[in-house]
Amino acid sequence: MGALAGPRPSPLLLVAGGLAAITLAVAWSPGAPPAATAPPSAARDLQFEDLADGGVRVRDAGSGAEIAILPPASNAFIRGALRALVRDRRLGAQPATEPFRLAAWPDGRLTL
Repeated sequence: MGALAGPRPSPLLLVAGGLAAITLAVAWSPGAPPAATAPPSAARDLQFEDLADGGVRVRDAGSGAEIAILPPASNAFIRGALRALVRDRRLGAQPATEPFRLAAWPDGRLTL
């Protein structure tokens, strides 16, 4: 008998899991993340767009390709984390159109 193969997670779950992990890592860190000694093993620039129905569209910033849509009245944790990141940008006078970079580091950390 072969190994059991389950369904692959949807892109929405991957984005949600990544954002949840990043938010928890930032919340638990005492200060600035340690300096990277190596480049990230993977990185992707993301843009988040509020939709008229209350949903949030996640796009690849480079290609404009849609990665996922977070349905209205769902993903409260991710929405709260994004609100906090956008607020920090406003306080730091950073452009709202600048994409967020999701990076995976060789030591297993994820940063946004």
